[in-house]
Amino acid sequence: METKVNLLKILLFLVSTVSGVTAYSANLQYPVSEIPDKLKQNSHTVYRVYDQSLEVRSEKDASETIHEVITILNKNGEINSYFKVLTNSLTSLRGFRGKLYDANGKQIRSFSVEDLIDRSYIDGESVFSDDRIEFVDPKCQTYPFTVEYTYTLAHKQIFSLPSWMLFNHNISYQNATCSVEVPEGFNLNYKEYNVVSKCVKTTEKKNDIYSWTANDVVAIIPESYADYTRPDFPVVRFATENFNIKGVAGSLKSWREFGKWQTEMIKGKDVLPEITVAKIKDMISACKSDYEKISVLYEYMQRKTRFVSIQIGLGGIEPYDAGTVDKTSYGDCKALSNYMKALLSVAGIKSHYTLIDAGEDEDMIDESFPSNQFNHVIVCVPLEKDTVWLECTNSHFPSGYTGSFTDDRKALIIDGEESKLVHTNTYSAEQNCIQRKYSVTFDDLESGSAKLNTIYKGMAYENILPVYYAENNIIKEKIVQQSISLPSFTLVNFNYKENKDRLPSFEEDINLSFMNYIRKLSESVYLLPLNFMNNTIDIPERVRQRKSDVYVRRSGKDITEIEFNLPVGYKVLGELTPVVIDSKYGKYLQKISISDGKLFFKRTYELYKGVYTAAEYNDFRDFAQQIVTADKIMVQLVKL
Repeated sequence: METKVNLLKILLFLVSTVSGVTAYSANLQYPVSEIPDKLKQNSHTVYRVYDQSLEVRSEKDASETIHEVITILNKNGEINSYFKVLTNSLTSLRGFRGKLYDANGKQIRSFSVEDLIDRSYIDGESVFSDDRIEFVDPKCQTYPFTVEYTYTLAHKQIFSLPSWMLFNHNISYQNATCSVEVPEGFNLNYKEYNVVSKCVKTTEKKNDIYSWTANDVVAIIPESYADYTRPDFPVVRFATENFNIKGVAGSLKSWREFGKWQTEMIKGKDVLPEITVAKIKDMISACKSDYEKISVLYEYMQRKTRFVSIQIGLGGIEPYDAGTVDKTSYGDCKALSNYMKALLSVAGIKSHYTLIDAGEDEDMIDESFPSNQFNHVIVCVPLEKDTVWLECTNSHFPSGYTGSFTDDRKALIIDGEESKLVHTNTYSAEQNCIQRKYSVTFDDLESGSAKLNTIYKGMAYENILPVYYAENNIIKEKIVQQSISLPSFTLVNFNYKENKDRLPSFEEDINLSFMNYIRKLSESVYLLPLNFMNNTIDIPERVRQRKSDVYVRRSGKDITEIEFNLPVGYKVLGELTPVVIDSKYGKYLQKISISDGKLFFKRTYELYKGVYTAAEYNDFRDFAQQIVTADKIMVQLVKL
């Protein structure tokens, strides 16, 4: 009897234990153990769920609901654990809840609207902004962990619809969905990039629903020289053919229709006070050409105004009027460009308010998909034989120089029925050029002095701007010293001269003394490196299997001429053979000659702009490797 009782107790204990484990397991959500191994490779973040639902109700009303579950694998992904959204008068946050789970999927805490930190979103350049940031930091430092957020954003415009974007640079996606619901017959345009599962369209309750799914999107490692003209991760962009902002109806059926709407948004905003009109006419009275007038007025605008970001109401869409800018002397890119356009109008010069996607690493405009792909405004001035571009937010650039911020890309000129996409300046290798002329004198085998003259043209001009416009001479000297790659040196003096032509340049003069440049090989032989202070080439990293095309953004040229005054009593030993490296990616020439105790070294390197296949990456890398090897050339010095 006692044995039966004991067995019954054991059975009851086992049942209660199993029931407890089952109940405990049922309470776990998103344990890290359930993530497939392939999604952890090359990844610091895994989106377990990323669901985006967009409902368009009218030409000026939409809502967006996001449900995301994000596992942070290590410290590198910490930033992805934060909840943060920007709100303003056109976008508001409706509802928010969140949860934090440990690695096993046990809930640690929850978040609600009361936990949101609501702050004004003012960057260093903003004066007026109604942008606010809603923010939550889960404050978890025990990796891995998981956060879950659900929220809705109400949009009072459909001019700029949010994209569905699975950015997978070191980020994986386990399950992702997107749906866009519009009234039946409402024209929704979309463009897919790198999407495996194409759109599925259904109709329910007099609404058209467009849906996408993506599963097990693995993380990729960002690659150098990647082609950023198009996204290399899954993206679907959206645009409606019709929209309405501030009572002004617009269409995205074509770029021309887009431009017609934007023309209405800036209509009547180019009126200047009469006193300013009279002043402008007097300023340009002595000018002999339209370009001279443009330069005079551009420099006036640069002196008079300063750039600030204005993001109140429609501040992100329409500019402040020219009269306001004239009075306050500040404005954002839209306001300053509109102001510049008004100044040119007084001079009888037609110009265009122009939309552009600015930035060094921005995607290029997709011409096949009319939509708001822009983040900046500049001015286009078409002359009889030329086109002048004006970057109105930069107080340093000369008239007509676009710079790396807006060069070589599509832009939309706003000109009513004549609105169209055009291309900004593309600078050649000869224009993007660094020219070095050095004179190096050795007092003996251990010490010497150098006079270094360098001209930086085109895009290279921008390299010197931080030095030239540094706050004081101490900072300038520190930057110059950091740019000198010598074992031991003393900076004697330096000077910069700016040439503010349409193709600007800086001339740099540096005088220095140095020690320990010549290397001892043996008791009687010394090594003299010839590529004095010029390390301009990096070898791209070695990869097993290149994924993306090789993209060389710009052409450029580097010419170096060095005159070495050799140490007295020493000569160069051996033959001096020229080096020629010629490939589809660029060209390298190296030549050495000796005369009257002097060695002359000339090096010319040119890189060609272009897009090359991923299969060519190793050839491209080999080209760079050959140049680096050639640049390490040394000659042997021996006693006469």
